[in-house]
Amino acid sequence: MQIESGEIRRNVRDQVSSTRLGVEHEFRRTGHDQERGVNMDPLMRQAYACVRSITPIPADCGKLCDRQCCKGGDDAGMLMFPGEDPPEGMKVSGIEIYGYKTRFVVCRGWCERGKRPLSCRIFPFAPYLDSAGELLIIPDPRAKYICPLLTVDALTKIDPRFIAAVKNAFDILIQSDEIREMLVAYSAMLEGYARFTGDELTSYAGLMSE
Repeated sequence: MQIESGEIRRNVRDQVSSTRLGVEHEFRRTGHDQERGVNMDPLMRQAYACVRSITPIPADCGKLCDRQCCKGGDDAGMLMFPGEDPPEGMKVSGIEIYGYKTRFVVCRGWCERGKRPLSCRIFPFAPYLDSAGELLIIPDPRAKYICPLLTVDALTKIDPRFIAAVKNAFDILIQSDEIREMLVAYSAMLEGYARFTGDELTSYAGLMSE
């Protein structure tokens, strides 16, 4: 059965609203990030709350690929967003993406789940600012060749609540000028990668309506 794009957008919008209410309650209740146990930027703390207990599918997706995204390696890791603290035990280095300087962390193949960076929590999706400046959540083109969740069939199994939670997290973060500045560079990086591989950058909602 084909799902109309309008229905997808309504479903995601409803999930975003529901997630936002839950996050506001959780943030008022705790006032801090219990998992990381560190003092974080307030917006980042709220973003972490959005994706704290939601995953792409209601199962351990690492069993599908032998945890490929957690293997680590000298040149395989995750970008840190402004306002995050690097988890202990991870190798941290500086990196520049399209003129924006940030940090890059590499794990050793295992970490405490509650201490994962935001990039790990939203994998295999990514925030993307299109040419009109609209914030979209897209399948990360860098993940396409290692993550089985990005196959055509598997995408239909992604929990829409996860996409909504990621969207809500970055709706919060983009209030920060520094985050928006990074997302501009981050989006340019994704576009460059997509040009190299010949992929198109399409939102999750757009893919589901095809």
